[in-house]
Order: sequence, then C-alpha cells, then structure tokens
Amino acid sequence: MNELDSLLAQLLHGSEEQAEEAAASLPSQGTSALQALLRLSHSPEEETRWWATRALTGFETNPELVLCLANALQDPAPAVQQCAALALCSHPHPLALKPLQQALSSPQALTARLASQALISQGASATPALVETLQTGCPSAQREAARALAAIQDTQTIPALLHAMQTHSAQTQYWASQGLEKMGAGMVYLTPP
Repeated sequence: MNELDSLLAQLLHGSEEQAEEAAASLPSQGTSALQALLRLSHSPEEETRWWATRALTGFETNPELVLCLANALQDPAPAVQQCAALALCSHPHPLALKPLQQALSSPQALTARLASQALISQGASATPALVETLQTGCPSAQREAARALAAIQDTQTIPALLHAMQTHSAQTQYWASQGLEKMGAGMVYLTPP
C-alpha cells in the first residue's frame, strides 16, 4: 500500500484523531490526492463525503476544488454543507459567490452563518450578491447579508444599509447599523430634504 492509499484509509477508517492527521497530510500528496478526494466527495456515504470535504480544505485554491466545495453546499447532509461552507472561508473564489449567496437562505442557521463568513472572506467582490440578498432574500438571509456587509465595510453599500435601517427586522437593522458605524455613517440614517 502506497502512502496515498494509507492516508486515505486512515482518513476514512481510522479514529477521528487519525482522520484529522490524514486530512492535514493529504495535500502534500498533490494532484493524485486531490483527484481521489474529489471522487470521494460524491460517495453515497455521508461520513465519507464529510471527510473528503474536510481534507480538501488544505489544498491550494483552484477552480475544480472550489466547484466541488460549492456543490457540497447543496449536499443532502447539513454537516457536509457546513463543512463545505467553512472550507470556502479559506478558498475565496468568484465561482463560489452564487452558491454561497444561495446558502444564506439555508434553513440550517449554522450553514447560513458559515456561508456568510465565507462571503466575508471574498471581500468587496461579494458585495453585489450581498446587497441583492439584503434587498430580496428571506429574513434570515437578509440578516446574514447585513452581517457580512458590516464586516466587509465597502462604502458603496452604505445606501443599501441605510435602506435596511428603515425596512428590515430588528436583527438586520442591528447589523446594518454596525456596518454604518464602522464606515463612519452611523449617525446619518435619514436623508435631509
């Protein structure tokens, strides 16, 4: 058994500690390990998909990896979705924007929160999607969008945050006010006549 096969066996059949060690070591195995994990991410077994997703986190960002993680946001298992969203925090890429925006509407609060964190890692490139969600998303997605916008602090989003202060839920208003305050617009809630 070669080293890659040994690490994959450890990842899937070892103790949790052994699996974590294997997940940390697999990126050193390069493209062969990446391809093996991409295949495992389609397994019918939830635990296998979770560990494959977890191990993919350590690889260099590339489109194939990002697409795999973005697709995992739609996994039937919430734990796999959450693992993918957390992994995408370390792999900001334009290919992940739309799937992460959609994940803000997840009925799983943790999935939505982790998707928000991943969008924060995208920086200003995520603000158009976040503003769209703030304007048209479900209430929980609007809250997460406002939280992400507050963290990104893109001054071009001030008008959308001002609007949110007048029209959205108390939680969304809270995050909008936090963002406005951080950007120095905290006291300007009403447009003068």
